[in-house]
Amino acid sequence: MYIDALTRFSSSQAVTVSAASTNVLDGVAAGNAYDSAPWFVARVAAAFAGGTSLTIAIQTAADEAFQSPVTLFSSGALLLASLTASTEVVKVRFPLGAQEFVRVYYTVDTAMTAGTIDAFLAADVYVPFG
Repeated sequence: MYIDALTRFSSSQAVTVSAASTNVLDGVAAGNAYDSAPWFVARVAAAFAGGTSLTIAIQTAADEAFQSPVTLFSSGALLLASLTASTEVVKVRFPLGAQEFVRVYYTVDTAMTAGTIDAFLAADVYVPFG
């Protein structure tokens, strides 16, 4: 799978407490990248430990400060047991309704002691049959 640096929200970002992604995508500056990259993928880079669950949300806003964020997608609670290294925990079509700025927001239920994540947009993904 090809990953464009302009469509990367997180690259091995440590997520031990609730936080926004390292990068915010600007649809105008990136040439409206989320129109040409229809999949959102979140993959565990290093296994999580110490907490109970993680929720991954795609948020959008008209301003880069996200004063009034709108959630376009939420994974629901991903339990600690599923947050193992190299596991794709979210793989969905990018939702409609994005405003100019888009970020990922990670909500940790109980503080984690370890864990990193990659989150990005991709033009294509492997989807197994059956």
